Amino acid sequence: MIRCGNDARFTDFPDLFRHFEFLKRCSRFRVHDNGPKLGTVNLTKLHPSILNLLEDCEFIDARGARNYEMMQGINKNVFFGFMVCREFSEATTGLNAEDTPLIYIKHSSGERSFSGFRKRTKKKSYFCETTARERRRKWAGGHLALFSTWSDDEKARYKVNQAFYSKGALDFHKKYGDLLEKEVKAFLGGISGRVLVLGCGSGKEVGYLYQGGRDAIGIDFSVEAVHLARNRYPHLWNRFFVEDIYNTRDFAEGLFDGVVANASFVHLLKRGDLGTLLEQVYSRLRLGGIFFLRLIDKEGIREEYDTHLFNSRRWFVYYEENEILTLAGEIGFNILSNTRTGHMQYRSVSWLSFLLQKAEYSNAEFPKNGVMSCLLPYINE
Repeated sequence: MIRCGNDARFTDFPDLFRHFEFLKRCSRFRVHDNGPKLGTVNLTKLHPSILNLLEDCEFIDARGARNYEMMQGINKNVFFGFMVCREFSEATTGLNAEDTPLIYIKHSSGERSFSGFRKRTKKKSYFCETTARERRRKWAGGHLALFSTWSDDEKARYKVNQAFYSKGALDFHKKYGDLLEKEVKAFLGGISGRVLVLGCGSGKEVGYLYQGGRDAIGIDFSVEAVHLARNRYPHLWNRFFVEDIYNTRDFAEGLFDGVVANASFVHLLKRGDLGTLLEQVYSRLRLGGIFFLRLIDKEGIREEYDTHLFNSRRWFVYYEENEILTLAGEIGFNILSNTRTGHMQYRSVSWLSFLLQKAEYSNAEFPKNGVMSCLLPYINE
């Protein structure tokens, strides 16, 4: 039955109840006779009772291209089930119905997962500028989707940190949720425009940046921490997302004026992953964009499990100052400033803070003859 329409009528549901009696007794399952009708392509055609229901939902599964187009107008996280059943949906997604009859799309607030849905691009047989095939890695879960391929050490480190920042999210917030050091505020003062906060926790950096007039959003892998952030800053509820800091590739290149990683990279699964993440951050920044990076240097130690907080284990990686300066320079960052601040409690521990800038142009864009490569096509013409 794959190659058929996926529309349903309200009158089809009494039939459904005859086969699934338990649905009648399930308070989580509701059927609304004011639901979307065939041809519904925008929110203005939805009944107010449905809009209220959508607003309250934590999870929305919308089926069908028409419903999906409509759902993109809802400013919240959505999981969208797209049945690849006909030639039109094949052309929209770039997928083959026989190989991939059903996909689930992780759709963030304000996102347009099928970019250019109404445009007819020059791509062979595709209707969208961005198709599901091109974004399959994102919708498959990115870094976490490769969990089965991780080493045993990486799996154990992830599980330990995930448990700490999920089960202990409230305790951590009570202790550090309002703590934003003067040093950090000074560095954040050098960032303007659209800013991405990696490992936002309960939202203090996003709240501070927004208060200062920046367009800030934050991601964190802890559902509980993001929930706290949304409750703490209800006017910014659609600025916080559950996402792994390893998945920054899922954001468009050159999208941000600034990126902030305030002590979030101290929990990388491997020390060697830092270079990869710095490269990802570099590509997300606009030319001249600023990256604030804060790490830990612990004398004589490079990585460890630590239990000093709440007597619970966390995995840490540590770096030396010269190590970061060299790596950042190799990637292409200009070092605007960097500081070392001793920890107030532990003598062997220091905070390392860096303000890095993506160069206004790269060496590749400025060849020896002094003519920028971006102008060459026009000169040749």
